[in-house]
Amino acid sequence: MPARPSHAQPAAPRQSQVTLKPVEQPVRIGLFVAEGFPLAPLSLVIEALRLANWVEGQESFTYVIVSADGKNRTSSSHLPAFVNHSVESCPPLQVLLVCTGSNSSQVDDPAVMNWLRRIY
Repeated sequence: MPARPSHAQPAAPRQSQVTLKPVEQPVRIGLFVAEGFPLAPLSLVIEALRLANWVEGQESFTYVIVSADGKNRTSSSHLPAFVNHSVESCPPLQVLLVCTGSNSSQVDDPAVMNWLRRIY
């Protein structure tokens, strides 16, 4: 097979045969963060959700960032997470991811434990 000339245009992407049904309600994902949480997992989840929405061409996924008291948290790399809700004000979630890193003592907070039991 001959090599493709370097000036050749790449092939157009194949059209998908899958027809996506519009979502009535996006899946709401909660991201619970504690002080000193690892930033990489949080940012990877947020980026994956952004890409999934882009690929689907619609908002299939949304997320909220939650802390015990609703105050912003600082990651282990000293970058902030801008929190949307406390455990008391958090809207209903379909999925919850807990991001605490080595500082899991905040999950032992009675308000957080009660919230986890309620939503589970």
